[in-house]
Amino acid sequence: MKSDIKWYKLKQQKQSSMNINVQNFAYKIKQDEYRNKTHEIYTTTNKQEENTAQNKWQEIITICKKAGEEILGKKTRQNKSGNLEIVALSKEKQKIRLDIDACRDAGRRKTLKKDRQSIKKKIDKILKEEEAEKLDHQLAEIENLKNDSTKYHQAIRHLKTLNKKKPLVVYDTNQKIAGTPNEQVKIIRDHFETMLAPEDHTNEKKHYKPCKMSSPFTIEEIRKAAARMKNGKSPGIDDLNAEFIKYATPEIHQTIADIFNTAADT
Repeated sequence: MKSDIKWYKLKQQKQSSMNINVQNFAYKIKQDEYRNKTHEIYTTTNKQEENTAQNKWQEIITICKKAGEEILGKKTRQNKSGNLEIVALSKEKQKIRLDIDACRDAGRRKTLKKDRQSIKKKIDKILKEEEAEKLDHQLAEIENLKNDSTKYHQAIRHLKTLNKKKPLVVYDTNQKIAGTPNEQVKIIRDHFETMLAPEDHTNEKKHYKPCKMSSPFTIEEIRKAAARMKNGKSPGIDDLNAEFIKYATPEIHQTIADIFNTAADT
């Protein structure tokens, strides 16, 4: 008796990242509203009894994210493609992939893989056609321009937007070009090993006793450092973008200064 049960591989789910629309920080009014909201939340938050540096930083993360959700709103999910045919083909390709994972018959798996590859080719063909249509539209716009100088600059602007990957060229110490990816990896690894761990390097660890700073960090130093941070960069392990610190209330900057001073003292 054959069973119709299908077994699927379980894939580990990615940790969900923050869903706050950080791009709204581009508006001055949102920056001001966020600063005021962080001040409001900070002043009404009950501080923990064990006020360690880690607890202070966790409070900052909580305050910044809560204010961000209220002021900036959440990101709206967008489909990678608006083409309904591509969406349908992608779903079909995903279903076949699950069937491949569940199938134990070698012949059947081979057939499914061919079907999946065929769908992938269809999607690639549609995407190329869309790209060609987009390029034709851009060329038509350039041709409709009356001024030759404007045509030239517009054409250059479109060429710069093309995402062309340049080949990686790696030279060794004798100025010879690495011929294979493995050679490139070895040259790069050897370079950084020499630079970061020279021959006279020792593994002896130096220990420094904690002591109070003669010139403690100030709120003004934290504010200036935060102002120099660039917008639109990826967050760290705390999932907190630079903008959340940059546009926060001065109380947040003072708390960060306290964290640094406490770390030096302990």
